[in-house]
Amino acid sequence: MSKAFKLLLSVFFVYIFLCTDDWLDFSYANHFIFFLILVAVIIAVTWIAIRLDKWLTAIRFQILIKSLINSLIILFFFYQFFTPYFYSAEYLQKTGLEQIESYYQLASEGLSDQERRKLAESTLSEEMAFSAISLERHPKKSLVDVKLINLRRNYYYYDITVKVKQQVDNQTQTNVYRFTLTKESGDFKMNGFEQLSAKD
Repeated sequence: MSKAFKLLLSVFFVYIFLCTDDWLDFSYANHFIFFLILVAVIIAVTWIAIRLDKWLTAIRFQILIKSLINSLIILFFFYQFFTPYFYSAEYLQKTGLEQIESYYQLASEGLSDQERRKLAESTLSEEMAFSAISLERHPKKSLVDVKLINLRRNYYYYDITVKVKQQVDNQTQTNVYRFTLTKESGDFKMNGFEQLSAKD
């Protein structure tokens, strides 16, 4: 029980560090510095886990408490790696369609730079938001309608296939796209898409 507790707690703390290291972005410019920081973090969390294990040993219900903490950590990792399976298909469909509509609003000429940045960050993953803002990689066509075709869960992300009707130079085009959404900063955000077919 003690070994499993210390291992799970250490892995949990290291995972949290790796997921919330935006303030250490500078270190990626020097992989050696990042490696040293990571080693220091691993040593620190291992020491914390050992100290916490020793502290819990003196408590009356240590086995119950450790079992509860272990279960919560395991549940946390299950949620991280199988996130879409914790939500109903209706919720995923609704969220996916809303994010697609928000994505096409990025092309609106009435948006200020600040509004477009805020919309991109709330709709797209970090990498896609950077491309949309810095490289102006956002839709050039206005959205007329979007209809769901299929939804498929796949580990930590899900794909939503839709039929998109767009307005292009006073003409209407219908395209079939597959959008990929992942959980980021507490919300499902678009992480990629591909065009499957196109019709006039």
